[in-house]
Amino acid sequence: MYDAHESGTHFGEPGTNLLLIADEGDPALVDAAMAVVEEVCAERAPVTLDGQAVLARWLDERMLVGKSGDGFAKGPGFVADTCEIAAPWSSLSAIYDEVVAAIEAVPGTLRASAHQSHAYTDGACIYFSLRGDVERTRRREWYRAAWDAANAVLIRHGAAISHHHGVGLLRSPYMERALGGGFATLVAVKQALDPAGIMNPGKLGLPSRFGAGPYEQR
Repeated sequence: MYDAHESGTHFGEPGTNLLLIADEGDPALVDAAMAVVEEVCAERAPVTLDGQAVLARWLDERMLVGKSGDGFAKGPGFVADTCEIAAPWSSLSAIYDEVVAAIEAVPGTLRASAHQSHAYTDGACIYFSLRGDVERTRRREWYRAAWDAANAVLIRHGAAISHHHGVGLLRSPYMERALGGGFATLVAVKQALDPAGIMNPGKLGLPSRFGAGPYEQR
């Protein structure tokens, strides 16, 4: 499910929310599932697009991070990235609105947008895209400010700050606040398994005898 901005830049359908549903597996099960999908969708809005053409375009362009930056003049200070998170259905709408607003409030932001990708019984993943254009020397500053703004919202809502990209160094500054009391358990497990601290030092926001990781430095 793409928001209005990404529906426009990816599929040429601005001002709407484009929903793509595909399935694979046993043909009998797929046919039954898609029949239900067609029935439910037809009750809510008429399908006016060529589904096969839209799917082909999605398969070709879905990994182009900068694609959602189309329509903006890109200077040497252009920055684009994605931030995928997970949260319960009950808070997804508020998280989308607040994260987009928080990123767009950072000076230098061109646009923040999102699509909802993986879906589960209890919640889903939202895939945010963030684009900024600042002086080249300020790219790192803008980038971290945008991530700080987004994660402040996610932590306030108790969302998972990563869905499938992992934590690594980039998200490490937010781990202790995101996990709360559980962070101490993670530290203890790390100490038990790696007392010398030589396995992926600095990852997950865990204490490291080698100092702060590059994305933790201020």
